[in-house]
Amino acid sequence: MKIRIGWLLVLVLLLAAGRAAALELKTRNGVTPYDRNPITVTSEKPGTLTIRAMAGERELENPVTELNIEAGTTELTWQAVTFGGEPIHKGVVKLTAVLKTASGETETAEHNVRILETRSAAVACLPASRGYCPGSGETLLIEVTLTQANPFTIELTPADNPEEIVWQTRIAEGTKEPNPVHWNGRIGHGQNCPPGEYILTVYTWSVPDVKASHPLTILAEPELSPELAVTGPLLPEDPEDDEAVWQALTAPIAVGTGGEGKGLHILVDKNAGYGKDVGTCNCRTVGLQVLEIGEDGWVKVGAWRQKDGAYVEGYVKREQIRMIRPHGHYGAVVDKRKQTMTVYEDGKRLGTMLISTGLVTPRYPKAETHSGAYLIGTRMSGFAREGYNYIYPLRIDGANLIHQLGYLRRNNTEIFTDQIAELGRKASHGCIRMDMRVTEENGGINAWWVWTHFEKDTKIFVTEDDETMHLTAEEAIKK
Repeated sequence: MKIRIGWLLVLVLLLAAGRAAALELKTRNGVTPYDRNPITVTSEKPGTLTIRAMAGERELENPVTELNIEAGTTELTWQAVTFGGEPIHKGVVKLTAVLKTASGETETAEHNVRILETRSAAVACLPASRGYCPGSGETLLIEVTLTQANPFTIELTPADNPEEIVWQTRIAEGTKEPNPVHWNGRIGHGQNCPPGEYILTVYTWSVPDVKASHPLTILAEPELSPELAVTGPLLPEDPEDDEAVWQALTAPIAVGTGGEGKGLHILVDKNAGYGKDVGTCNCRTVGLQVLEIGEDGWVKVGAWRQKDGAYVEGYVKREQIRMIRPHGHYGAVVDKRKQTMTVYEDGKRLGTMLISTGLVTPRYPKAETHSGAYLIGTRMSGFAREGYNYIYPLRIDGANLIHQLGYLRRNNTEIFTDQIAELGRKASHGCIRMDMRVTEENGGINAWWVWTHFEKDTKIFVTEDDETMHLTAEEAIKK
């Protein structure tokens, strides 16, 4: 009797092992972002299917959400991108299929998939100005960002007739670095593009169905450059007053006339030599408060200096500064007290995300993130520091950047645990670390979104906090 029971148990186990799972999930061995990657789902019953994706502790956008399927095999395709079209990075992603049947039952299946190097796709097409006048004597800078080196095409089409291509150029040597393209406004046969509303679109030759676009207004007359004027305080008094904040974000701003990264010396007085400056700040991206404009060619300005972020006031020559009109499509406020970044689009709040700004320590005594008003400058490549990888950097002030928080790579997975825990408090070496997650609370704004949306000369405010120093001329010289 014992022998029969034993054989019966073995038979039951064999039958159970041979029985197909109620829900199965399969992909090919390696999945490539921006490709049509097949996903096969086999189910014994019909129902509503959701497939979730996780990369380590990072939740990704669902490949499928509440899709009604029949019993049997369902073939799906997945581009292996997450929120906002960001390609999933190399590593391992866990897919979990959840099927809810009409009877209320729930079936699940899991599958680990290896993410390969992304294909080359266009992810940003950002003109440096919202409006451009052909024949103005200046070219329009268009920043094109690709995920990998590849030839690409830029097209200009009327906003009300996207099928009509009025201008097109092909770049045979597109790089992974941000690609600057300069356009003179000509559309063929030496003609200037007529005024109107247009759409700029870019796509790579290898993935032409993935496109990045941006509106562009072609002007009949060039916009006049703003004249130098007394500005008043650069930072809004109340960062919660959206109307006042947006007005300040779009107001012209004074900057040094030198190239990005060049130093502007602010002198203690008009007769001082360059050995007696109260500080320097970077040209082109760092805003200056214009306090007085003298008839003798000197201008009194206020700025947060490069050395330590202290606010100082002093004098510069009139020809050393100029006014720039911000791009005016987006803007942002970095609140150092709350450790948040709030993003605006055309005057409306889009979302607020947690960040980390600089933490002063004995090892990093000058790590405080400088307060002030800034214009977005160079779009840069990622870098590594102290074992952490940082991607999506934008320069605003010398060594101070805005970028995604850092991650470690272990077992082919990106580990964000350390720096996620630091969001909402000071923790960086001076840069502004942005969250990589997309949540209801942040309104979909994350580091990838900022990297692919903020145009050159987008204005950023970094508000003051208790650590910000305000120095007199005498104090500034001593320090």
